[in-house]
Amino acid sequence: MRTTLCAGAAALLAVSIPARADAPPASGGYRLDAGFLQLMGEGSSGAPAGVTHDLTAPGATEFDYADGSRLVIKTTEYSRGSVSVVGLIGNGRLGLSKSLAGLSWATAFLPLGGTPWASYEQIEHWLNASGHAVQLNFVPKTRAFQFDGTSSTSDLGYQIALLCGLARHPAVSDVVLRKAAEFGSTLNAQINSNPGLVFSRGVQRAVTGLGARYSELPVKDEIDVVRVDALERIVKTGVAGPIDMAVVGDLDVAAAEAVFRGRCLQSGVVGPPRVSLPLHASFARGKHAWSFVRVDNKGPAGAKGIFWSTAVYGRSDRHRIALDLLAEVLKVRVSVDRSKPGARVVPVVSALQGYPRDSFGYFGLGLESDAFPLGGIEPLVRHELDRLAHDPHLDGEVKAVLDARAASMHAAMVSNSKWAETLAESLTEPAALDRLLVSSPPDMRTAVEDTRNAALWLLQENVIALVEVNPRA
Repeated sequence: MRTTLCAGAAALLAVSIPARADAPPASGGYRLDAGFLQLMGEGSSGAPAGVTHDLTAPGATEFDYADGSRLVIKTTEYSRGSVSVVGLIGNGRLGLSKSLAGLSWATAFLPLGGTPWASYEQIEHWLNASGHAVQLNFVPKTRAFQFDGTSSTSDLGYQIALLCGLARHPAVSDVVLRKAAEFGSTLNAQINSNPGLVFSRGVQRAVTGLGARYSELPVKDEIDVVRVDALERIVKTGVAGPIDMAVVGDLDVAAAEAVFRGRCLQSGVVGPPRVSLPLHASFARGKHAWSFVRVDNKGPAGAKGIFWSTAVYGRSDRHRIALDLLAEVLKVRVSVDRSKPGARVVPVVSALQGYPRDSFGYFGLGLESDAFPLGGIEPLVRHELDRLAHDPHLDGEVKAVLDARAASMHAAMVSNSKWAETLAESLTEPAALDRLLVSSPPDMRTAVEDTRNAALWLLQENVIALVEVNPRA
C-alpha cells in the first residue's frame, strides 16, 4: 500500500497535453521543422532489432538495445483499441543534487515547451489538423522521470514518437518557466491551506531524512527560485540516458517495436541499461518530535501522526503484506478522536516499504481534524494496537480487508496503465512485478496470525517520530 495523509498530493503537479480528437482542424501558418517530421515517421532508423526474451508476466516480451534502452510489450484485450505507454528515464530526484531535486517539481511543465523542432502550440495544432489523439504527461518521481500517455491503437506510433521526442529533446523555454511560475504562485497557498499536505510534505522530507529527494511537494523557497538555467541543468544531468518503456494494450508487437527502435534510441551510443538508485532513509535515532505550522490562518484544522521504521522488518514479503493488512484494519478502527466526540477526523495509515536492496520503510498513522488540538496520538494508537493484537474475533475484519484487496488486485490486473507502469518499473526493480502478482497471504489463518504479529511487533518497537501540524496561532 502506498498512501500519504493526502492521497491527492501528486495530482497537484499533474500537467499534460490531452488527447483532443474532437478539436477543430488547425489553420495554416505552422511550418514544422524537418526534425519534427522525421520524429513523426519520416525517415527510418538503422538500429538493429532488440534482443528479445519473455518475462514472468504472462504475454509480455522484453526487447534490449545496444544503447541500454529496454522495451516491454504486453498485448491485452482489456480495452479494445486502446494502448497505454509508460517510459522512464534518468534517476529522478535521487539522481539530482539536493538543490536541483527541490526544483524538479517544475519539470512537470516540460511538455508545454515542446521540442527544439516544434513548440507546444505547433504540436497541438499538428495533432488537431491530422486528427491524431495522444496524451503527453511528464512526472518527476523519486527514482526516475516518467513520461506516459494513452492513445488509440491506430495512433500508438505517434504516441511513442512524441513521448520519446519530449523525453530526449525537451525545450526548456520561457513558456515552461512562465507556466511553472503561474502555478507556483498558488501552489504554496494550496499546500498550506490543507493540513494533510503540510503533514505529507513534512513526513517525506524530515522524518525520512531524504529532504527534497523524496518529497513530491516543494517548499516556498523552491517555488520562488525556479529559473531556466536550473531547469536546463536538470534536463542535462537528470533527463538523459537510456529509456525503459512499457507498452500495454490492443496492439501489434512488431509495429510497436519498430516505432520504438526508430524514434527512441540514442544514435551511435552503446552503453549499459538504467540502474535505479537505492533508497536509504536516515531515520533519527530515538523518538523525534516534528512540528510543522500551517501559515494560511484559515480555521483550526490540524494533524498528528506517529511513525515506526520498518526498514528491516518489512523486507520479508510476508511481513510487508502483514503490515499492509494491519494498516487497513487499523484505519477502520481509528475513525474518531476520543478527546473530541463529533469532530471530523480523517485517519490515514501508511505502510510504505522500499524494495529489497533499499534500507527504507515506515509504518505510520495520521489523523487530520478540523477540531485542533487533537488528543494524544501515541496512547490512542498503542491502545488500538493492543486491542487488535489480542482480539479473538479479528477474522471478520481481516476478511473484509482481503476481499477489498482482491477486488483492487483484479482491477489492477485488467488495467493497461497499471500493467505499463509496473512493467516499466520492473526493468530495474523486479520486485515491483512480484508485488502486483502476489499481494495477499495464502489463507485466512495466516492472514489473521500475521496481522496480530505485526501489531505486537509495533508495540515492542520504539517509535521513531511524532509529527504534528498546527494552525498558526
